[in-house]
Formats: sequence, C-alpha cells, structure tokens
Amino acid sequence: LYTSREDENIFFKHIVRKISVYLDSASFMIYSKDSKGVGPKYNKDPDLIASTTTSNKRKRLVFIRHGESDWNNVFNKGFNLSMFARLANAIRQEFFLLPSADSVFIDSPLNFEGIEQAIELRKYLQSGDQTVSKEDSN
Repeated sequence: LYTSREDENIFFKHIVRKISVYLDSASFMIYSKDSKGVGPKYNKDPDLIASTTTSNKRKRLVFIRHGESDWNNVFNKGFNLSMFARLANAIRQEFFLLPSADSVFIDSPLNFEGIEQAIELRKYLQSGDQTVSKEDSN
C-alpha cells in the first residue's frame, strides 16, 4: 500500500493512508483500556533499584526531546478560546494537505520555533560544553 509505481494514483494512496491512520487512532482512543506502566507495580522506587545493583558505576544519560511541532502549537498552548481557532486552522491545513504525504496531525513537522530550538541545540552540542545546570533541565 505504501510503495509507489508509475501507474498508481499517489494522491489517492495518501488519502487512504491518512484516513486509515485517523480511524486506527480513533478506535484505539475509544476502545483502549491500557493501564500498563501505571502504578507502583510498574514504577518502582529509584532508590530501591539503585540499592539492588551490583555495580557502583555512575553514568549520565541526557534525553533530548524534539523541538516544538505543529501539533504542539495546536494542543499545548493552553486550553482556552484561542485553542479552538488553532484547531480550526490545523483542520483547514490538514484538509489541503490530504492528498500529500505531509500532515499537521500525523508525524507533525517542526514549526518555526521548533526549527530554531533545533539550531540552538546543534550549536550547544557543537560547542563542546555539555555541562547541564539545574536551570537547563527545567
């Protein structure tokens, strides 16, 4: 379904793919009762885990999250009246992107602010100064 040949209608394939993803996502949200990973059974005390290890070596692991995306711009800027305007605009954009591989909701691309964040991160990593302060981790 996702490969292309010269005689295929690629626009139709993009529309079918997006509708399939939307339906899968909606059915998962409606029918899922996933609670795996929630509660003390799955989230053990970090001190308990540290006390049971045999090695005393310490390593620093830094997770880097992606920059702001179109999705974040719609849903993570606060739940107020402007959210409905952002959502309506995203739905309008999604409608025009329907026959293409691009999407606001599926594998959302970085927006302008997210690209700026990625550029700043690249500069920081290239500088060689990988010290992390408490202010950086917030």
